[in-house]
Amino acid sequence: MGKDLTGKELGKGFTQRKDGRYQTRISLGGGKKPICLYGHTLKEVKKKRENY
Repeated sequence: MGKDLTGKELGKGFTQRKDGRYQTRISLGGGKKPICLYGHTLKEVKKKRENY
């Protein structure tokens, strides 16, 4: 479980960077590198992850 800068749990796979942006990683499988998705809000990153 990732945490934001204040220590609040964000959910599995989500973290907040030191610059305030939120991040999640998506594993594509097949030995490919994971893709990182970024956003200014947690809601924005969750939406990007759903659409990917």
